[in-house]
Amino acid sequence: YIVATRSAKGITVIAKDGRTWHNPATQQEVFDVSGAGDTVVSMMMTCLASGLSMRLALHIANGAAGIVVSKVGTYPIHRSELLDLWHSYKHSIQSKPLYTKEEMKELVSQWQSKGETVVFTNGCFDILHRGHITYLQEAAQLGDHLIIGLNSDASVRRLKGETRPIVSEADRAALLSALQCIDGVVLFEEDTPAELLAYLRPNTLVKGGDYKIEDIIGRESVDNVEVLSFKEGYSTSDIVGKIATMAKEGKL
Repeated sequence: YIVATRSAKGITVIAKDGRTWHNPATQQEVFDVSGAGDTVVSMMMTCLASGLSMRLALHIANGAAGIVVSKVGTYPIHRSELLDLWHSYKHSIQSKPLYTKEEMKELVSQWQSKGETVVFTNGCFDILHRGHITYLQEAAQLGDHLIIGLNSDASVRRLKGETRPIVSEADRAALLSALQCIDGVVLFEEDTPAELLAYLRPNTLVKGGDYKIEDIIGRESVDNVEVLSFKEGYSTSDIVGKIATMAKEGKL
């Protein structure tokens, strides 16, 4: 990335592939610009190292710089001020646990009209575990917004059997939407997300596992397909099996 601090014009970030993000400077009285550039660099590196998206890193870094220049002398930004920036960002995107297809389509269109990249992945996400979290955080790094196509309860039953899902679609959606790396969740009733992808038209489709690109369903509806490795040692089936075994042995 190239990061350009542009004084009163804010901050612009340009990625290697040509994607560009811009945050205008916050309107406020400037007392001292000492340390503003260092604040931007340190905040962006901290955010990216923590797994946040470039879009969010830019927002926080720009806000932090705005706080620093409003003080006299070299000012170290404080934890409470960073938390205020985070809360202002979360309030601005007004996310909710579950979007309709129409609502999600509108969001995708809004983001893309601003040149922002939308990443899509899908799954059942029944009993959310560490492997899921790692995968989703990695997927979020591939664009500006990560949205999830979530199999409905009926879809999960057809794919996994009558005993699944363990967790209802409403609760699975609520858990996913609570993750900071996810910008929205939408249900689909079909066995595959092909129809949903054709409707939403995100930029990037991400799948986890040992897929070959040519075997991935819905690839024709996106510009780019990425395959990520799952974190070994974590699976919902293993968790369910362990609980069943413990119950059978009277350990629960």
